This record gives sequence, C-alpha cells and structure tokens, in this order.
Amino acid sequence: MSSRFLAAAIAVLALASCAAASTPASYKHTAKDGCEYEVFNALRNRQAEWDEAVKSCIAKGGELAGYSKDPCAENDAMYELCTKRKDTCWVNKPPVLEHGRRCHLLSQEGHPLLQGCHQKVSYVCKKCPKPTPKPEPKPVCKDFHKGKDGYCYKVFNAISKGQKTYDGAVKYCKDEMHGELSPLYGAPLQRIVPTTIR
Repeated sequence: MSSRFLAAAIAVLALASCAAASTPASYKHTAKDGCEYEVFNALRNRQAEWDEAVKSCIAKGGELAGYSKDPCAENDAMYELCTKRKDTCWVNKPPVLEHGRRCHLLSQEGHPLLQGCHQKVSYVCKKCPKPTPKPEPKPVCKDFHKGKDGYCYKVFNAISKGQKTYDGAVKYCKDEMHGELSPLYGAPLQRIVPTTIR
C-alpha cells in the first residue's frame, strides 16, 4: 500500500468520524423561547403516524411541535429541522374529520397541508423547561403578634372577654380561627398557623 493511498484513507476515515459525531446534535434545536426541539425522521428510522407522534412526544415529557402564521420561535425550529432539510413534518393541530380523518403537516416547501393521519411522516417534539416556582409570600400577622417561630399569636383573656374552658379554647381556635391552641402549658394563648406557609 502506497503512502499516498494510506494518507487518503486516513483522511476519509477522519472526515467520517467527524460527521458521525456531529449528526446527533443536528437532530435538536434550541429556540429563542428556551424550549428544545428534536426531530424524528427517516434518517433515524423514527417516522410515525400522527397519533403515534403525539403519544411519543408526550412520553418524552413534551408535546408535538406546532406551526403558526405569525413569526415565533416554534416556527424557526420547524424551519431548521424540517423545511430547511426538505422534509415533511406533522403539526400539532386537531385532525380534520371532513372527507375522512386528515392531519396537519408542513410540506417540504414549508406549506401547511392536510394528509391522511395513518401515513408515516417525520415529526418534531417540543420540550420546554418548567417555570421556576414563585417564592411563597411571608405570612402577615394582622391583629396578631408574630413570634420568632413564624407563627401568629393572640391572647384571649378577661380584658378581651375571651376566657374559655380548655376544651372550649381548643374548639374555638380550630373552628373559628383556623389555628390551634398554643401548646405552651395550656396557657390561653392562641397560635394561628398561616395558610401561606402550610
């Protein structure tokens, strides 16, 4: 084997290995909306009927990607993963039952069309990050004393005409104030558990 042939063979192998490494990444597209889009097509042997595509995306924790007449990040993703590659892809719109059950898709040219739902077509799954939960507001102890433990307290005594028997105090705190009697040695001190932190 000549040195020239050997060098050429090594170069071809190097190019092939680079192409193989970059292929998986080309199946995905992260759009401006922060969502990740992934195409399942003939190259991956993953084309599916419309119903199968919908179920597949849901099983992956996402949804079938859609398409809108207005410019949006989802349209950009469909263009990058489908239209740019001259591929036909299902669209997340309810099937049309007139003239037989037909489903929405984008043609190779990027035009919206209707086609029989049982045909095997490429599709794109959309998966968006879950929103960060908002911190719960701190409890406000209106007309109560806020303790260091975060609970709200209020004293009922002879001055406030709120004295009761032990059982009566327990019932009053629970039923009327939606709280509980303070566990501090049975003292007539009511502890309110703020619903915002429970």
